[in-house]
Amino acid sequence: MAGKLSRVRRVPWIVVAQAALVANAHWKNLASGDRERLLHLLKKSKGRPAALSSRERDEVRLLLGRLELSTLARDLVPFALKGRRPGRARRS
Repeated sequence: MAGKLSRVRRVPWIVVAQAALVANAHWKNLASGDRERLLHLLKKSKGRPAALSSRERDEVRLLLGRLELSTLARDLVPFALKGRRPGRARRS
């Protein structure tokens, strides 16, 4: 248990908070109706795409496209780089 707790303490929480603010800004750029519909579909699926009809899966893809995930990922890259510690090998 102590090992897990020490890993949590090492997390650069300011970087996590900044990344959350960027993600929230992207979420807010989505129209409120689209946000509500996407949340509804994601809750309905419970993380399982097969729980949705093919029409609903297409709708999720459309709504995620409007969310511009590629732009969000590009905006989050600097935070991922800040979170890495120099001189430490990455675990695989």
